[in-house]
Amino acid sequence: MAVPWTVLSQTQAIRDVVNENLLAAAFFRPLQPNLIFREILCGQGDQWIGNADSMKFTRDGLLAKRGRRRQPGLDPTPQILSREQWTAVLASFNDTIDCFMPDTILSVINEWLSRLAALGSQSGRTMDSVVRDLAYAAGMAGNSYATALGVASVAFPVQCCYGFHEAVATGESSLSDVSAANTLAVTIGTSTTASVVACTPTNSGPEGIYGPGVLTLAVAKSWSEYDRIISGSRSPIYRSGGGTSMHNITQNDGLLVSTIRQVVAHMRNNSVPAALPNGDYAMFCSPNSIASLLSDPDWKQQHGGLGDSDDAFAGMAVGRVAGCTVYETSTCPGQESIDGGGSFSIDDPFPGGSGMAEKSGSVRIERPIICGADGIVEHRLQSTPVSEAGLPGTLKAMSSITADGIQINVNGIDLLLRPPMDRLGEVAAMTWKCKAGYGIPTDRLTGANAGTSTAERYKRFRIFEHGYPG
Repeated sequence: MAVPWTVLSQTQAIRDVVNENLLAAAFFRPLQPNLIFREILCGQGDQWIGNADSMKFTRDGLLAKRGRRRQPGLDPTPQILSREQWTAVLASFNDTIDCFMPDTILSVINEWLSRLAALGSQSGRTMDSVVRDLAYAAGMAGNSYATALGVASVAFPVQCCYGFHEAVATGESSLSDVSAANTLAVTIGTSTTASVVACTPTNSGPEGIYGPGVLTLAVAKSWSEYDRIISGSRSPIYRSGGGTSMHNITQNDGLLVSTIRQVVAHMRNNSVPAALPNGDYAMFCSPNSIASLLSDPDWKQQHGGLGDSDDAFAGMAVGRVAGCTVYETSTCPGQESIDGGGSFSIDDPFPGGSGMAEKSGSVRIERPIICGADGIVEHRLQSTPVSEAGLPGTLKAMSSITADGIQINVNGIDLLLRPPMDRLGEVAAMTWKCKAGYGIPTDRLTGANAGTSTAERYKRFRIFEHGYPG
């Protein structure tokens, strides 16, 4: 016989675990460690007002550095502060599990704590993958590959549409959908130039743009299967071995310290702000990428003779390298961390899907990423929390008993423990939800080719591709 909800809500033991935030803590503890991408990469943007499906937002762009020595008596010429705009789409993320209500108060509390821990871990991994996918979409924008042979055709099938769906119209500063009047210049293979006049993702819905689709070319072209296609304003991808395609990478082309230094220099020259308070950029690596980095001759020379006394070798904990703080995480995209074994899935829309996550021949491709500050902006639908001091801020885990059940809020994620609705009154529901709009602001108006149609769109993300034995 299950304990009735009316008895539970009035029992002091239950009210104590709510008032002392023990339920919220059980949800928070497994949630927080799984939010590594979201915690570091996401800047908090304007609150989402109303229930519009999408909204445009604006922020100041990056100011270019001025290293020229100024002449005495001459006033400096004011810089023009660029404004970057982006569109965010309001989305709801949620999941639920059922919870059978045992026959004693102590059993009920233990069951709740166990289920909350499982939900906390799952919601954290879910929301973190949302931000991870957006970061990789920006870092790989305008880079893709043909999925089939084409002979004199205007229909070009690609593994990923992102970065090919928008272009800068003549005389405009913002991005608009590609069309016959707003074309996007691309290069197919090594030298075939073309113009994209339409982009049609295979999957419908907002996530479809990160997956496969067909680009319509202005003039028929020919190509081979696996030929790369790049846009004039793509995000640069740094490949070990110097190849122009992931298919040029061998298992001996590992992650190099020299390449990391090159990328950091490029980001600093483009005025990309540091992601961390110590002035470093954040670099996310899979365990395979860490193992590859530790085999780099430059790294070995720096740490030579330390052997097992060095944490980097003993625990594969790199720490800092070349202006980056390195985080080892299994959520870096790979066959193990993408739903469907690496194939594109609407439920886990890693950009490019199977074409980007699987092996190239017999070589596994790993993709570390370096990130600057606020490359992704989160616009939460809920009101700004108020701290105990009465000032806007981030509250720790909070929980309360309401007419609808027990509510918990942690880091913008809400959880409701709903009273049993079945006829026997024995099965309660635990449901978490997060409703927010995520945007990826561009930085086209500063840095390389600022303000032109060939300017790099997303300067706060840099992706490496290197080989690893499969």
